[in-house]
Amino acid sequence: MEKEVRLIQSIQRAFNIIDCFNNDNTELSLPQISEKVKLHINTTRGIVNTLVANGYLACNAEIHIALGWFILQKRILRQEII
Repeated sequence: MEKEVRLIQSIQRAFNIIDCFNNDNTELSLPQISEKVKLHINTTRGIVNTLVANGYLACNAEIHIALGWFILQKRILRQEII
């Protein structure tokens, strides 16, 4: 019998937001992210602000959100290893 893994909801939500970004969606607005992850705009804003403050997302002058330097740096390092 497999043991059930307990996930932390707020951390899972943060990962879901990060996973919104891909080659086709390099920049998204807050309402777009909110719709994709099916969270209230204020909840989404709080998580996005936390991710921005920690370098996981970046926000530009047009209020579009993109992956931040921390994530991009990890992607570059992974590609160099492979």
